[in-house]
Amino acid sequence: MKKYLETFLLSVLLGTSVLLGLAFWLNIKFNFNLFSAHHWNELAKLQVSHTPINIVFYISMGVALFILIFGLYMIFRPRFRKITITNNVNTVESITPIIPEKTTEPQVSRPATFLQQPPKLHLPKNMATIVAQQYQNGANTTMQQSKTVSNRITIYDSQLSEIFSNNAYLVKPNITIAGFTSNLFAIGKDEVVWIGAVDCDANLFKNAIDRLKTLFTDTLEDIPITIYPFILDNKKIYDTDETIMVFHDIEDIKNTISRNPNPNISDIDKENFDAYSDYIDTVIKYAKNI
Repeated sequence: MKKYLETFLLSVLLGTSVLLGLAFWLNIKFNFNLFSAHHWNELAKLQVSHTPINIVFYISMGVALFILIFGLYMIFRPRFRKITITNNVNTVESITPIIPEKTTEPQVSRPATFLQQPPKLHLPKNMATIVAQQYQNGANTTMQQSKTVSNRITIYDSQLSEIFSNNAYLVKPNITIAGFTSNLFAIGKDEVVWIGAVDCDANLFKNAIDRLKTLFTDTLEDIPITIYPFILDNKKIYDTDETIMVFHDIEDIKNTISRNPNPNISDIDKENFDAYSDYIDTVIKYAKNI
């Protein structure tokens, strides 16, 4: 509502300025009072009688009309934020490693020696089967542990996505940057980014955040993006510091986000938010190369 009021007042100010400027110019140039009905009647009589009228009079009217139309266009035209992507990927030249040539060592004949053979080992006949079975059991255990961790992380991904979606944030695919993959990547109004991780290495996470900030700075012009990073630390290893929020329970995250939901996006801001969302999609694809 405030923007509509500002637009209306600017339009009134522009129209008044053009009208007063034209009246002043016609008065000093042609002694014509723009607000006088008598002068307009005299002008009409001259036009009907085909009396020549200075062409500058009509040019002045046309210029004033052009200024009014152009000014109204500049006031009412839609404005879009300029978001550009610059490709800063450095080309890495292919380097062929230099492999040193193998030198053939001269064979030296050694005097024959008589070595005593070790005692013969008595192994079970099914030794190969026993070794294969032990290897299979170890592989199954490792695979089961990996599946358990993967399933646990996937469950947290779903829970975090649900928490942020329920609070009006737009959840994006997880981003991979500098060897780190997030467990949540969501955006909000006013160029806000939430990025979360579950039981990860804090130093690796901080390095990824720094690389992401650099990427935003290099690819945007005068549009700051606010990043809110957090870790779900179930093992209670880390404490909250100045750069990363640390939660030790999923309910803590839910309560915090519930108190800080994404503000409603008006129809006026929707075009800017859509452009910001498209930019983030491009960043997610681009970040894999970093």
